[in-house]
Amino acid sequence: MDSAREIAEQLYQAEKGATPVDPLTVANPGLTAEQAYAIQLAGVAIRRERDSRKVAAIGPLKSTASIREIYSWSLDAGKW
Repeated sequence: MDSAREIAEQLYQAEKGATPVDPLTVANPGLTAEQAYAIQLAGVAIRRERDSRKVAAIGPLKSTASIREIYSWSLDAGKW
């Protein structure tokens, strides 16, 4: 597997170029939750370095209730 930073860079470039990418688990079978979070955090770091918009990182969630609360808040507030 490429480093988390390299994968995050590929995702960043795909987002900027509006280019579709395969799911990460296709190129990296056996991707763990920890590795996925590392990729997410690397992506946040890249966006913070290069973009003017604010970017927040969310750590591992402990329950589906937490996930529902975050998405509900985000959608209700009209923010991501």
